[in-house]
Amino acid sequence: MPYAHDVGLGSKSFLLQLKKDHPFLFEHIMCKEYLYGCKDQTFYLVDKLTESEKEMPEPLQRTLEDRTIWLRGSAGVELQIFDVKRYIESHKNKFAKCMRYNMDYLMIDESLHKGEWKGFSYDVTDPKSPDHYWLTPPMSAAKWRKILNAMLCILKNQYRQAKAEEKKPKRRKVPFKTSMYAVIE
Repeated sequence: MPYAHDVGLGSKSFLLQLKKDHPFLFEHIMCKEYLYGCKDQTFYLVDKLTESEKEMPEPLQRTLEDRTIWLRGSAGVELQIFDVKRYIESHKNKFAKCMRYNMDYLMIDESLHKGEWKGFSYDVTDPKSPDHYWLTPPMSAAKWRKILNAMLCILKNQYRQAKAEEKKPKRRKVPFKTSMYAVIE
């Protein structure tokens, strides 16, 4: 399911830092207003049809596949970091003693709904909710921000690992060749 601008924009300094840290995602999500989502553990960006394309006959319009940018490896983790940073910024000055938070607005892999970072463990799944991954159990705003920061630290660690994996030299597969001068018996 694609998401659009579900959270607030934030301060000017935050937006400048976001643009510096994630220029590709900032340009496509904040400027060009691409939608984003996750399908089968793979994240993607989707361009909306322009007004001129909507007026064209359907065979001349770009298909969904043509408008989709698939984010694999570290780019998928970077999208999650980008979204968690925006979500943390939107909850920066909020205060609530006990509230259930909507996970539908947070683009994050389900494996991070339970985790541990430097002795702090968390679990945002609620067995009482019809869908365990939709609403969190009741918690304070401070605890929610602490959980979001732990998720962000875990994602940054995953991003570093994915980048290191991508930088490793790829093993070339050279097919075994027999020499034309080899003696065949």
